[in-house]
Amino acid sequence: MATLSVLYHEQLALHTIDYLPAKNLAKLATTTKSWWQMLTEGSVLAGRATRGRLDLQRATHFLLRLWRAESALVYEEFAPGWHQQWLVRYEDQQLRPVTSDDQDVFSAHGRLWLRGTKARLVRQLSERPSGLQVRLAVAAHGDCALGHLTLEDDSGRACVWVYVERRSDFVGIPLCNLHVNLLDHQLSALPSGPNDFLTNTDPRTWKPTATHALPCTQCPRLSFDLDWPNRLLMNIRVDGVLVAPEEDFHHPRCNAAKQLRLFNMRGDSCASAWRELLLKNVTATVAWFFGM
Repeated sequence: MATLSVLYHEQLALHTIDYLPAKNLAKLATTTKSWWQMLTEGSVLAGRATRGRLDLQRATHFLLRLWRAESALVYEEFAPGWHQQWLVRYEDQQLRPVTSDDQDVFSAHGRLWLRGTKARLVRQLSERPSGLQVRLAVAAHGDCALGHLTLEDDSGRACVWVYVERRSDFVGIPLCNLHVNLLDHQLSALPSGPNDFLTNTDPRTWKPTATHALPCTQCPRLSFDLDWPNRLLMNIRVDGVLVAPEEDFHHPRCNAAKQLRLFNMRGDSCASAWRELLLKNVTATVAWFFGM
């Protein structure tokens, strides 16, 4: 019975860590001591199990998600209810709230999915972020420019303009690049996610395995800081590797970030998926973490 209890707590803890949104986890952790104790004990036990390295990584990632949910200006895991903070515009239409009737825009398995080039998503920001981090996967036939992410002021001037492009050279060889303003970072192929989940299946019915709850190694993680006084992006990294120490703002007169935009510019049968979208808060504190 003791062994069964240990296994039950371990599996329940790991399942909760992987699939419950971080904001919900934080609320439960601060209101239910017995729940928090069970989760912590389950995580420790999992770290000692046969698959200890993987489970310990899952537990560490869980704590990082809690910290982000508490301290970030924006931290999106695109759980149910995500659309309450987002607006959408289709070509010549007015900006309006996202609804369940928008078939080209939806969340599934912790990712925000956008199919085609007609819709543009917008999220209003209350203050300037000090940094950005996101994972991105895209898919299309032939040449394309997808997965656009921009930070803009009220006049539409962007300080950040990020996207993935595939184009053919003069002999027809495809070239893939991650663009961060005027910086071009070469990719070996379009980032399509674990097991090409974006291209080979319907996102609404795709079933993730345990390892898919971890950060995608096939989806590049882009991160950088924003130096607002000097209008620079600093410490630009892809999967933790520094690719450029700095890069100028996309528009030199942009001095604020009032809205975040997501869209696809061009591509045949195209789609994009964003995951773990993080905008860092200048005034964030981690004192809560040590006070738990």
